[in-house]
Amino acid sequence: MRATCNGIFTDDGGENGNYSNQSGTTRTQTFTSYNGNRLKFSFQQFVTETGTDYLTVYDGPDASYPVLGTYSGSLSPFSIESTGKCLTFAFYSGFSTTFAGWRGTFECTTA
Repeated sequence: MRATCNGIFTDDGGENGNYSNQSGTTRTQTFTSYNGNRLKFSFQQFVTETGTDYLTVYDGPDASYPVLGTYSGSLSPFSIESTGKCLTFAFYSGFSTTFAGWRGTFECTTA
């Protein structure tokens, strides 16, 4: 779990590379605001293999919390905001093709 209130969020390929082929596994990352406020993630880029590689966002500290959305394919810029102080991202990658992935910024908003 990462306690923070601002930064850049990318897939494991970084800002300039494709995400890795995870061979049918899920990589999970949780962010928590250090001041207790909500988190807002603004994605400027999102490109994954449609229907095969996808990012699911949970509104809390783990995957037992409600799903805010599941994202796959080539998407226009979008934002996600937590209702509490945590967001969990779970990325599933299939067995073959990789794409540019995602790049987003995040910040803490009001409580």
